[in-house]
Amino acid sequence: MNHENIIVTRPSKLYLKRSQLILESGENAAQVPVEDLRHLILDNENIKLTKALLVEIAQNNGVIVVCNERHIPCGIYTSFHQHFQSSKIINLQIENGEKINGKIWKAIIKQKIINQSLIIKELNPKIFDQMIKLISDIKINDETNIEGQAAKIYFNTLFGENFIRRRYRDKDIDFTNILLNYGYSIMRSAVIRALICHGLLPIFGLKHKSNTNSFNLADDFMEPFRPIVDLYVFKYTKENLKQSNEFNIKNKKELTLLINTKMKIDDKVIEMDKAAELMAISYVKALENKKPSLIKIPKLIKR
Repeated sequence: MNHENIIVTRPSKLYLKRSQLILESGENAAQVPVEDLRHLILDNENIKLTKALLVEIAQNNGVIVVCNERHIPCGIYTSFHQHFQSSKIINLQIENGEKINGKIWKAIIKQKIINQSLIIKELNPKIFDQMIKLISDIKINDETNIEGQAAKIYFNTLFGENFIRRRYRDKDIDFTNILLNYGYSIMRSAVIRALICHGLLPIFGLKHKSNTNSFNLADDFMEPFRPIVDLYVFKYTKENLKQSNEFNIKNKKELTLLINTKMKIDDKVIEMDKAAELMAISYVKALENKKPSLIKIPKLIKR
């Protein structure tokens, strides 16, 4: 069990004792310092936890992800803006965001396509060249949807010409998309945590601006991280082609541990969730100075 990212898949009782998360399941028990907890994923119908534990997790900026009966993440619990400058930063999002967000979105999509290209390079050098050429066509706010053009080429190269991206609510969702969606949900929770920890209000997005989405900014910021999940799913489905396509505990654990994937940002090599924090910090600086060039976006490291 990784003490910073915990998945609970059996009937369990979780409670707080002396600043420790106590997890009891049958005759087994474990304890983890709450201050070390980053993500707690609850994936069983018979889990009980106490209010005192919820409070302690929130006060230590932990995140709880809840899965439904189909083992699909469907809810998230986070702290409520404990940053000492939350009000100031939210005002900056409102006042200065529109002035710089278009250029920042352009930079995010550029790095996303670069990260995708690093995966494609060894599979198909010609497709790699095709995707790299697309980068020069990206405009402010990606008005011509180069992201969508690159995505079609990219996913068809990884998963075949007949592959269609499907969300959880889509009918006839296939195993590849189940893996992708689960991994993306975990990445999203890490990005949400990073944004809130640094005083940002996730409802104010760059490109995503849905009135029914409380985490628009997280959906923007997670774009450069998606290829981490894509690479895992590509390798897993290729290596296990003849095995059962049943979504299992092994998948969940491996997808959750992708949060620890090393990335490069601002000349530093750090884990994905910490890279998300540096990205959030740099966005605050960009807002304060009205300079989109201050944004720091993580780069995939070839594996």
